[in-house]
Amino acid sequence: MLMFLGSALFALVFLLIAPASRAFLVGSVSGGSAWFWSWAPFSFILAAVVLVAPFVSIYLIRTWPEKVEPENPMAAAWTAYWHLFYVGQGWSQNSKKSFETVREHAVRAIRLDPDNAEALGIYAHVCAFADRDFDSALHYYDRAFRLNPNLAIIWALSAPTYCYIGQPEKALRQLDRYKELAPFHPYFFWVENLYTVAYTFLGDYEQAVTVGRRAVKTNPDFVNGYKPLIASLGYLGRRDEAQEYIDKLLSIEPGFTIKRFAAVYPIQKDSDRQRYMEGLRLAGVPEG
Repeated sequence: MLMFLGSALFALVFLLIAPASRAFLVGSVSGGSAWFWSWAPFSFILAAVVLVAPFVSIYLIRTWPEKVEPENPMAAAWTAYWHLFYVGQGWSQNSKKSFETVREHAVRAIRLDPDNAEALGIYAHVCAFADRDFDSALHYYDRAFRLNPNLAIIWALSAPTYCYIGQPEKALRQLDRYKELAPFHPYFFWVENLYTVAYTFLGDYEQAVTVGRRAVKTNPDFVNGYKPLIASLGYLGRRDEAQEYIDKLLSIEPGFTIKRFAAVYPIQKDSDRQRYMEGLRLAGVPEG
């Protein structure tokens, strides 16, 4: 995706700023290779900047804590979260190795500052999602809340864990507390997806669809926003509407199937996992 966007931007700028280049591309070049010597050096420099910059940015994000601020617990904690998001989006070619990287950063963060509530909350989320160690997750969430009960992000992060262990009512209460603490949070669309997950686990499929539509509209490239919405539409018998979201999901995560979902999604109770899978099946998600 980054390569495509970079190439498209380069081509657009190349066409707009270089008349000789436009002429060359439409087959009306005059003067032999004069266009090359006039425009090529600048164009190649521009191409290098546009194509390389995204990869440099990714490198800096992934290596920033070690290279620049090795003693910064928040840098380590949010790097762990970034790697976890990377896996969740289906971008990792080796989930096992990526989870090792997640754990490394998350553990280092809480070792650097054992009383950092935000780092503890992120580590708790890692315990739940990456390790399926829900007891540890709840322990570290509890510690984070005791240290800073007014830290909104931790209330939101804890909601998925309560869904995973079959307590969606508790998850909704966590999310409501988040809204009380951060009513104008700029990234509320991310939290709306968590509401969709909670309503899906609760079996309130109408509400899940209402919130889920909003969530994927404002954050269309987040793959996990589509899954609870699709499952809820499956239970409501709205297969035609679900197909639109399935197509979008598969365009972002081509390998997604019900079988893959069952293997990856950290649901503690088999009954909850089977119920979620049945919703995906009713909606028309490939079995795998």
